[in-house]
Amino acid sequence: MRSTTLFQRLPYLPRADAYVSESGGRIFYPVDSPLDDEHQIDGLVDGLLVNPEPYTGCPSSHHNPFTLVEDMEWRNQISNLQCAGSDGYSTL
Repeated sequence: MRSTTLFQRLPYLPRADAYVSESGGRIFYPVDSPLDDEHQIDGLVDGLLVNPEPYTGCPSSHHNPFTLVEDMEWRNQISNLQCAGSDGYSTL
């Protein structure tokens, strides 16, 4: 799934420990509250604030707005041209 599609669907998805898009190339972790401008976090998805839609069985703690932080270490690692070996396969 494309990241933009994931971001649009987030209000309707159950809260998760992580969200993955782009065929596993991007991993995002929820941050409970939006951060102010004084705190810069590498990987923070700029301009995204998710307001979850309540559903039956949804814990009240999952109704709180949240934003996402991308795992930049993973993204940099997976972007390496040799991450899966020179022919696309790992040598393991």
